[in-house]
Order: sequence, then C-alpha cells, then structure tokens
Amino acid sequence: MDRAISYKVETMREWGETIAKTFRYAPGEGGWTYFGACPRCGHETTTSVRRGFIQKAITLKKEPPEPVFLEELPVECSCGQQHAPDKTGCGAYAVVYNVAFE
Repeated sequence: MDRAISYKVETMREWGETIAKTFRYAPGEGGWTYFGACPRCGHETTTSVRRGFIQKAITLKKEPPEPVFLEELPVECSCGQQHAPDKTGCGAYAVVYNVAFE
C-alpha cells in the first residue's frame, strides 16, 4: 500500500467490510481496543471502545470488560503518521456493522 498517501477525509463501504474482516480486538482497561491496518494508508490504527461509551456509565473496575455487541462502530484512521503538515491519520473513516466484542 502507498505509504505516501495524502490526508483526505473520505469513506468507502468496502473499507468497513475490510475492517470487519481484518481488525482484531483485545480487552483493555475500561473497554476494548480495536486495531488493524487502515484500509487506505496501510498503517496500524487503533480505535478504543470505552465501557462508558457502551454502557453510558463510568466504571473503575480493572477487570476485562463484559462481552458486548454494537450494531454500528465508527472507525477512523488514527495511525499517528503525518499525512499532511498539520494532520495525523490519513482521513479515512468507515462504519463497521454488527461488531461483537467477547
């Protein structure tokens, strides 16, 4: 994949499908971490799904989060690479449907 891709806010339905097939998840403190290669720039990117977002409540538990199902999960490139002088991430975003964190 072209690592010199410039920053541009855009989406394609196929990106959401690619993310659904290739991203992995792991329990973290207070929620889940969803990670994989951005389908546009190819850099590793991470999306955090916090328990507060899921349950609309704050918790201080330090144990793995309970399994959860989300009908829609917005994911945007947060790769940390500078794709424009004042922007990190390449601007790609997608919605992943029917995500189960177990």
